[in-house]
Amino acid sequence: MGEFNSFYHNLCNHIILQGANSHGQLGTGDDKDAYEPKIINFTDSIALISGGGGHSLISDENNIFSCGLNSVGQLGRSNDCNHFKIIPYSFASTVNKVSCGWDFSVALLSDGSVFSWGSNEYGQLGKESINSSIIPVRVDIEPVRSISAGLRHVVSVTVSGKLYGWGSNRRKQLLFDKMMIKAEDYDESKQICYRPTLLNSVFGDTHEWIDCAAGAHHSIAKTRTNKLALFGDTRFFKLRSEVHGLSSNIESRLSSPIWYDAELFDNNEIEQVVCGWSHVLVRTSVGEVYSWGRSDFGQLGRTVNVLSKFIGKSNEIFPNFDVHPGKVHFHLNTGHEVTIKSVACGSEHSLAIDSNEQLWVWGWNEHGMCGVITKIASHIEKHWTEEEVIPYITQPCRINFRCFNQNYKVKHIGCGYGHSMAYVEFGS
Repeated sequence: MGEFNSFYHNLCNHIILQGANSHGQLGTGDDKDAYEPKIINFTDSIALISGGGGHSLISDENNIFSCGLNSVGQLGRSNDCNHFKIIPYSFASTVNKVSCGWDFSVALLSDGSVFSWGSNEYGQLGKESINSSIIPVRVDIEPVRSISAGLRHVVSVTVSGKLYGWGSNRRKQLLFDKMMIKAEDYDESKQICYRPTLLNSVFGDTHEWIDCAAGAHHSIAKTRTNKLALFGDTRFFKLRSEVHGLSSNIESRLSSPIWYDAELFDNNEIEQVVCGWSHVLVRTSVGEVYSWGRSDFGQLGRTVNVLSKFIGKSNEIFPNFDVHPGKVHFHLNTGHEVTIKSVACGSEHSLAIDSNEQLWVWGWNEHGMCGVITKIASHIEKHWTEEEVIPYITQPCRINFRCFNQNYKVKHIGCGYGHSMAYVEFGS
C-alpha cells in the first residue's frame, strides 16, 4: 500500500506532474524538467498536494509522502529521493493539510496540531534553538484550523479565530505588535520570530479569523465577516502617489494592512484564497476567480492595463501589476464559460479545476509547469530578458490529458514553486 509505480497503467489513481525537476521533485526517478505531463500511479486516494523550491509532498490523509531536494531535512527523513516515499513518522491523527515553503514543510492534523520540518534558519519551524530538523516537530500553538507556508514564514488561524504567524518578518509579513512579543522569541537584528506570535492586536483585536494564505513576503487572512486583510510587502498590491518609483518609501508599504470587502467580489462568499510569490487568487461561492498583484509572467490570467491610467503607458513600468481584484475568465472553445471549484498557486503560475473536473493553467512556464500548449499559441507570449526568452501564458488554458486515451477527472491540485501536480482519476 502506498507504493508509486510509473509502469502500472491499469490502476485508476494517478498523479500527473510537469515542470521543474532538477532535484527529482516530480518523483519520476530522474532530474529532467518535464515539458509534457508525466504520470505515476498510486494505489490509494491522494487528497493533499504541495510543493516547495525543490521538494514535493502528497498525502492520503493517513501518511505523508515526499520526494526531491532534502538539503535541510525538508523531506522529513535523512536522504534525498527522486521517488515519492513515506515520511517515517507516525502522526497521532489524520492529515488535514500539507504546505511547503522554500526549504521547509508544515502539516496540519485533524486534531488541530501542527508539525514542521526542514530548515529553521528563519524560524519557520516555529521552534527556537534548532537549525533544521529531519523529523517532524510539533509546534507549540493552540488548535489550528488553517495554515499556510510562505517562502520563509508561516501564518495560521486557530479554531478559536485567532491569527498567528512565525518565521521571517523582514518585510512585515507577520505584522505583529513588538510590545506583545517576548524578547526571547524575536531576534530584532535578523527580524525573525521563532515562536507562534499572535497578530490580532495589529488589527484591533475585534476580528474573528477563519482562513489564511502566505506569499513570498506577504500574508493574507479572511475574517468571519467575509473580509480580507493583506499585509507585508505590498509593493504589488498598493498604489502610491510616487507610482513611477517602485523602490521608494519602503516603510510606508510595510506598515499597515490592506482591506478588501466583499463588494470587490460581487458580494459573494470568499471560499478560497491562495497566494503565489507576489499575486493572490480568490475563489468565490459561485465559482468565480479573482486575481490581483504582480502580472509580468501572466500570473493574473487576465489583461492588465490599470497602470496606463496613472502614467500613460502600461509598459513603462516593470514589473507590471494590478492592485485591484479582477475577474479571471475560463472560456471553452465553444465560448461557454465554466465555473471553478479549486485553485492553487506556484511562485508565478496558477492551476484551477473547473466544474467539469478539468485542469486549467496559466502564468510562468519556463520549466513547462503549464504544459506544452500548441493549439493556442495566441495565448503564449514571450518576455525578453538580457539572457533568454521566457515563455509564459497570459490567459487560463485547459490542459487535455486525452493522450492517455481514457476519460479522466481532476480531483486535487497543488503547485511547487516551479512545478505542477494533479491527482487524476481515470475511468469511464
